[in-house]
Amino acid sequence: MAASQNTGDPFLFVCARDRQPQYAAELAALPYRVVFVDDLVQLLNRCVEGPPQAVLIDTVSSIRMGAAVMNALLELRTTWPVLRCSIRPDGVANALCATTDRHGTLTEALHGIAAGDAGWLPRWKRRHVRVGVLCRARVRVGPEDRWRLGNCVDLSCGGAFVVSYEFYAAGDALEIELRDLLEQPLRLRAHVMRVRKWDDTPQLPGIGVAFDAATIPPDLSRLVTTTLLAQAFAH
Repeated sequence: MAASQNTGDPFLFVCARDRQPQYAAELAALPYRVVFVDDLVQLLNRCVEGPPQAVLIDTVSSIRMGAAVMNALLELRTTWPVLRCSIRPDGVANALCATTDRHGTLTEALHGIAAGDAGWLPRWKRRHVRVGVLCRARVRVGPEDRWRLGNCVDLSCGGAFVVSYEFYAAGDALEIELRDLLEQPLRLRAHVMRVRKWDDTPQLPGIGVAFDAATIPPDLSRLVTTTLLAQAFAH
C-alpha cells in the first residue's frame, strides 16, 4: 500500500499493484492524500475505521477481484462517493461516479469532491459504514441509576439505533451497553442524535445515538468489518 504525502481524510484507491504506476504521476501532482489498497478486507476495514473522502476503483482491478467489491461498496449508501476509474489511450485517467453518474477526468473528480461539488456526492446522509445487527441493549441516561432496556438493530463505529419505547430527548448523554455481539458486552458513552416516537411512524420507535469517540473500543471496528464482509458475500 502506498500513499501520497498529504494529510486529511484520504481517498482510498482500489488498484492492483501492477496497475498503480499508471495513476502515480497524475496523483502525485494533486494536493490530496491517496492511499492504494489491493485487498477487499483491508479496504472495508479502513472504511469502517475512518470514512474516506471517496473510494476510487480501477476498473481492470475490480474485474480481477470480482463483482463483490463493487457490490459491497455501492450498498453502503454513505455520504462519500464511489468512482470507477480507467486509463485512456492518451494516458489520462477518467473517473465515473457510480452513485451520481457524474464523469470527467480523475483530476476533475478529486478537485470536485474535495470542494464539496454536489454533482460528485451521493445524497445519502450516512457518513459511517453501518451494518444490520440484532442484539440486546441497555441504556442509562445521565446520572440515572436505572437501566432502560431495548434492542440494537443497526451499528457503526459512529453510533447505533436502539429500539425503545422509553422517553428520550435529543442531546441526552448516555451510557450504553450492547450484548450478544461478542463474548463480553460492549460499553460506550454516547448522546442522543434523534428520537423516533411510536406516535410518529409505523417504524419501530427508538433513538439514534452517536458514540463518544474516546470510548469506542477496537473490538467495535473489527465487529463491524466482519459483519460487513459476511453480508457482502451472502448475496
